[in-house]
Formats: sequence, structure tokens, C-alpha cells
Amino acid sequence: MLGLQRLRWSDRNAPLPWSDTGAVPFGEACKIVVAAYQKLSPTLGALVHGMIDEKRIDAPAAKGKQSGAYNYSIVLPGNIPISFILLNYLGSNRDIMTLAHELGHAAHGLLAGEAQGVVMQQAPTAYAETASVFGEMTTFNYLKEKLLQTGSKKALLTLLCGKIDDLLNTSVRQISFSEFERRAHDMKKRLSPKEFSQLWMRVTQELYGENGDAFTYENTDLLWSYISHFHRPFYVYGYAFGEFLTQSLYAQRDALGDKFEPLYLELLRAGGTKDASELLRPFGLNPTDPEFWSRGIVNSLGMMVESVEKLYLHAQT
Repeated sequence: MLGLQRLRWSDRNAPLPWSDTGAVPFGEACKIVVAAYQKLSPTLGALVHGMIDEKRIDAPAAKGKQSGAYNYSIVLPGNIPISFILLNYLGSNRDIMTLAHELGHAAHGLLAGEAQGVVMQQAPTAYAETASVFGEMTTFNYLKEKLLQTGSKKALLTLLCGKIDDLLNTSVRQISFSEFERRAHDMKKRLSPKEFSQLWMRVTQELYGENGDAFTYENTDLLWSYISHFHRPFYVYGYAFGEFLTQSLYAQRDALGDKFEPLYLELLRAGGTKDASELLRPFGLNPTDPEFWSRGIVNSLGMMVESVEKLYLHAQT
């Protein structure tokens, strides 16, 4: 679709040639995310609306503001949960997803804080990303349904390809980060920048292919140095874990029907009191079964890639 035989590493998240560059106003993005959450759960919709209404989101990009997005949820004295979001909103579809992602963290923190208090509010790394990824998927599917009804094929392709990029970044990219980090620590010695770079390139090519296969890797050998998560060892695995755990969980919505919402809210309220197996048992899911993860990949990334291929081929005829 980009018209390139080989991609540079910097092309990984390149927008499609026909992508709409018009920015969605922040107020409109808030309406979209609230409507998506409301459709999933009135309880979550109210929490998300409250975050926006109480102005607990610092959205504008500003000089000197750190890049990325972040949620901070705490429990104040008197067992009062409160949450804040920092992000850099510029109006893209990805920015809308980021807003939905951070609001998922906020809802998780508020529900768990109220139910568990300050000591057990925090969800373990293994499923700390569950609510955020679930919020993203809910908002993505809400937008997709709207485009299926009224949008163009190219707009739908843009949305789908952006989500595939995000899924690949959350899974393949974070798994490569995790492998790099694990192997660096396993060496049990102080590594030079050159050794870090060699390890980085080795792991990257294991996950993304040899040089020239899909990507060329010019000027990528020092990219390990900007990943701030490496200063908090062994956290990055939680992104891929949370992504596909959530995709398998999301696929249970239709099967469980009206039973899903109360079960999901109880999962969020559990905070740090249960492990992943305990949390998923009421949904009939077992994360110790390899097929649980295979289904998560097939039901998300697999289906989206297949949809994009069919949609693109149809658009060309």
C-alpha cells in the first residue's frame, strides 16, 4: 500500500498515502470515547465522563512537556480514589486510541482503589494493561462500526492499518524489548554501548527479519538507549501479555452476553488481590493453556490483517 519494496525502520508506522491528516478536536474525541465506554458499560461510561467533566486530563501538547501518555491513580486518605491523565493530544486516530487507553487505566484505578484501598489497589504487571487495552479495543470497534455504516473504504483501511501498527508495537516490539532486556541482564556484567547495540540488533532481527527481508536497519543500532522502561526492569513484557490476554477476554463478550459486564467490573475491582488465572476463571478462560494465547493472536491481529488484505484488494477492483 505504501508502494515500497523494502521498508526502512522509520517506515514502520508510516501513514497510508491517502490518510486523512485532519485533526479531530479534543472535545469530539472525548465524545467518541465516552460513547464507546458507555456502550460497553454504563458504570465505565460514568467513570470516563467524570474524568473529563472534572478536568483530570492534561491533553494539549506544550513546549517542555514529556512525550507519550501517562495515567496516575492513587487512593487518598479516607479511601478516596482519584486519577489523573497526562497526554499530548494532536487529533489523530492514534491519539483517540491513546485517550481511550489512558482512560481505561483511570477506570481500573478508580474501581480497584474504591474496592481494595491503598495497599492492594495496584494491579500486577501481568494484567496492569488489561483495562487500557480493553478500552482501546472498545473505542476502535465503535469507530469501525461507524465507518462500516457511513465511511469510505480508504477511511476504514486507515483505521484498521493504524490499529495493526499499534498491535504490532504492543506485541512484537515489546516482546523484542523484553528479550533484549532479559538477555542483557543474563550476561551478568557491565556491557559497553557497542555490546548493547549488537544485542539490540540481534534481537530486533530475530523478531522482524534479517536486514532487507522486510526492513533495512540503518541508524537503528542505538535505539535501545531511548527506551525509558529499561530503567524499570522487567516491566515491558506486561504490554504483550496484557494485549493478547485482553484480546482473548474481549472475544468472550458475545459468548457471555449480559453476564460479561458484571464479571469484567469485578475483574477491575480486584486490583492486586488475584493472579491472572483467578481473574479469568469466571470467564471460562485459562491463561496457562497455550491455545488461550493463540486465540488472542488469531482473534485480533490475524483477523485484522485478513480484513485489510481483502478490503485493499476489493478497493483496487
